[in-house]
Amino acid sequence: MAGAGSSMRRSATRMTRILVIALVLGSVVPFLPLVYLTGSGYREDVAKLEVETREANEHIADLASRYLDTFAWSIEQELALSASNPVLSLPTEPPAVVWEVVDPSGRVQQSGRSKDRIGTPCGYERMLSTRPIPTGMIQSPVDRWLPEDAPTVLFARWMAASGMWLVARVDPEGLRREMIAWSGAQDGRHLYVVDAQGGVLLYSDQDRTVAPIDLNGNPPIKMFLEGGKGSIRFKSIVSGKDRLGHVSRTQRTQWGAIVTADVGQSVIGVRSRYMALVWSILFGGGAALAILMWTTRRLARPILQIRDAIRAERGMALHPLSVPESARRVAEYDELVSAFDELSERVARTEKQLLHAERVASVGQLASGLAHEIGTPLNVIRGNAQHALRKMDNAGTVRAAFELIVEQTERIAEMIRRLLDYARPTETRMVPIELPSIVAQSIEMAHGLNPRVEVRMDIDPDTPPVMGDPAQLEQAILNLLVNAYQAMPHGGTLSVIVGADSEVPGDGEDWVCCKVIDNGCGIHPEVKDRLFQPFVTTKSHGQGTGLGLAIVDRIVRRHGARIDVQMRREGGSIFALHLRPARVGEEELTGE
Repeated sequence: MAGAGSSMRRSATRMTRILVIALVLGSVVPFLPLVYLTGSGYREDVAKLEVETREANEHIADLASRYLDTFAWSIEQELALSASNPVLSLPTEPPAVVWEVVDPSGRVQQSGRSKDRIGTPCGYERMLSTRPIPTGMIQSPVDRWLPEDAPTVLFARWMAASGMWLVARVDPEGLRREMIAWSGAQDGRHLYVVDAQGGVLLYSDQDRTVAPIDLNGNPPIKMFLEGGKGSIRFKSIVSGKDRLGHVSRTQRTQWGAIVTADVGQSVIGVRSRYMALVWSILFGGGAALAILMWTTRRLARPILQIRDAIRAERGMALHPLSVPESARRVAEYDELVSAFDELSERVARTEKQLLHAERVASVGQLASGLAHEIGTPLNVIRGNAQHALRKMDNAGTVRAAFELIVEQTERIAEMIRRLLDYARPTETRMVPIELPSIVAQSIEMAHGLNPRVEVRMDIDPDTPPVMGDPAQLEQAILNLLVNAYQAMPHGGTLSVIVGADSEVPGDGEDWVCCKVIDNGCGIHPEVKDRLFQPFVTTKSHGQGTGLGLAIVDRIVRRHGARIDVQMRREGGSIFALHLRPARVGEEELTGE
């Protein structure tokens, strides 16, 4: 019983563990595909946006380089037109250029910047002091030519007709506005224009004051100075962020137009959308966890209560399991408690049956020993009584007394033989036998027990042979017949049916059946469950020992057969002996 309780406790603990694992998996596993799809979708969208950013950078850089070529061509054309004109007038094109006329001594004669510059040193002496004087256009590197101005580029040409220099000074701020308007370099992009020496002519981020040395170390400028062009991914030395850039080179000025964009800025829209999705997943996970905790409390706690109640049942007494009413609100848990209560009842009944079986076994052993001890003096009494009868007259009360002594001693001897047959282990010899012949012999042997009983036989001629021990089967059938005769002391009908039977529930195999049917007094319901136990009988005192059906049950179990008992509605009982048919080629078997 303790083993059954321990098994139930382990089952309850295992159910709790399985329930918790199932709830956890049920809450987590559905989110795994969503998390995977979210991560893969985010990576795909980021990769797609990076491709779009590279393409946009390339397009803007190409537009910027074309504008610079157009800008330089416009300056070159204006300088060429003024070369043969003896009277110089300041051009008005292109935009973002300041024009000045400088004499050979370096003083400003005309200025599009300010009248205050006229007559003052121009500040461009380092560029204009070249000897011999070139006949075409000259271009300066990016430099701070005037202390109050930003670094810029100068274009100049010697006007031989007037003996003057015509100088075009690029306005970086004006050029920045024109290029941004013309190329569309916005949305967080930076636009650089650098010369062949790496000097920065303009930088689109006006909110940041950057010295040229600060940008010379940037990878896109290094790429340009090394003669390269195209797309590049790098970490900015100014902001420290990952950026995507594109380097494009101009044809006329050999300048570089560089466009860069912040990678994080380009994907910020996608990131915000996916962050909303991530928060939704986290909310769903939190809700699932809350539901898990609530469900665990509602489902696992009753199991723990049932487990504790099982542990408390140390003695496994025959009474309902003491669990709180809340633990039985779930139908499955209520069924579990009911099943344990039924198990407790069955185990208690089994204990009683085991105790009874032990007592019967002890009584049997004692009776077997007593039978041997009683046999010898009983034979002496019977022998002396028979000897005295032979010497007495045929009448008289003394003779009747001695006849009664002989009769009762023979009855006791028969009882002892049956008890010894039941207790003595005998060898069973299994051979194929014809059951109808065994039944016929048994009926013939029992025919004289009660002449008032009518015997009816219904034997199927196609009954297959069965495997069995002939002597033991004959004893079993004879005991059933004797039991039926004794159930009809005032006469009746005894029916014996032999034939194949396929109505045995349970295994689906073929059987051979022998039914013994009587219309006698029947079997009391209280005795039916104990009918095959030794010394159990419903007959009156002196009519039976209670060993006949016990011997039948023992023989049936030895043959691997079965016996069923039914009560007839019209009175009497049916004993059905089911035997397995012999198979073709089956050899003789012997066993204890």
